[in-house]
Amino acid sequence: MRSTAIYFITNQLNVKLNKQGFTLVEVAIVLVIVGLLMGGVLKGSELINGAKVSSLNNKLSSFKTAWYAFNDRYQAYPGDFNTARSAIDSGLTDGNGNGIVENTREMGQVWVHLSKAGFIKGSFAGTPAASNERATPPTGPANGFGKAMMIGWDNRYQPQPGRRHNLNTGTGIAGKILGELDRKTDDGKANSGEMALNYNGRTRNCAVVADWNLKDSSNTCWAVLRLD
Repeated sequence: MRSTAIYFITNQLNVKLNKQGFTLVEVAIVLVIVGLLMGGVLKGSELINGAKVSSLNNKLSSFKTAWYAFNDRYQAYPGDFNTARSAIDSGLTDGNGNGIVENTREMGQVWVHLSKAGFIKGSFAGTPAASNERATPPTGPANGFGKAMMIGWDNRYQPQPGRRHNLNTGTGIAGKILGELDRKTDDGKANSGEMALNYNGRTRNCAVVADWNLKDSSNTCWAVLRLD
């Protein structure tokens, strides 16, 4: 709508210039209107990005809380819980109970265990996850960018590639979104703190060493939130 209005105004400006010309007052009014419209476009874009950051932050926080609450209640991790069928729901698939969500089958079951136990909302297929960054709903909760979040025992935390339990945001996210989220909730750095760049994405355009690329608007970035 705004781009159409700007086109209309500039077109009328050209028409009148060709015919008889504008007065200085008319030119000033047109420039003010165009400036206001352009400012509205930029402000709208900022509001959209801000909403995306808030939505992603809410999801990460709620799933992190659910992870710890499940462990506190059952003394086991969702997905790995080896008596989930008897303790929660007979339709669940038990994990092997070794204290690690270590394979794609258990990663796919994390969300089913959490949902059936009442810690999160949603219905999930429980199918094995192909990998953290390529998973798609309903394997895990949608991240809002067309991919699914995953939890697993992996080496994707960028600063220290040793294995641990990580909550992966899923890919499809711009570096500027992740950078803004990190600045609001953590230390603002891509290679330190609780949230960091996914180790497998360290060579992409998402960040330069410690700094998120706040100009990146691609859909190739993803991050991890440490759970251990």
